[in-house]
Amino acid sequence: MNASPDLNPGGDGRPSSVVVRIYQLAARDDFDRAGFFDLYDHDKVVLGSAAVARTDIAIRPGEQLRFSRELDPKTRDVAVVAAYRDIDAAHWRAVADVSAPGTHALSVELGASAVAISDAYEKPPGYWGKLKKFVKPVWTALGSALSVFPAAAMPNTEMPKMEVPKMER
Repeated sequence: MNASPDLNPGGDGRPSSVVVRIYQLAARDDFDRAGFFDLYDHDKVVLGSAAVARTDIAIRPGEQLRFSRELDPKTRDVAVVAAYRDIDAAHWRAVADVSAPGTHALSVELGASAVAISDAYEKPPGYWGKLKKFVKPVWTALGSALSVFPAAAMPNTEMPKMEVPKMER
């Protein structure tokens, strides 16, 4: 979570801290429809069972926070609400879809009056990813072993050229 140095300016332009609320949501429809004050003051009523978990954090201008959370298995989206002073002029909410299996590295950016969330998603290795770890060393060893036999050592046969395909990690 990264806060801009000019975070949440007051009437005099001086930056100030902001409270950020992070939700794990099983569904986001009610979150998307809710107004700021209904959501902030009555989130349990507005979100109901869609709210799987909630965390409140106060962050200062220019501050960077790093933390790790296990997502509840029911979580499909992570939503962020920033309680900016001038809420009517602010972009106060953001949502990231975390329904795909794998590692989700979320980054929350808090600007002067806007919040954004992004996900550096890492897909888990599928079948080919697991198989490749086994096949690559075997294929490399096989290619090396076959190259030891020169074609001249085998009468009446021609040794076919064998290309070992390059495999990516």
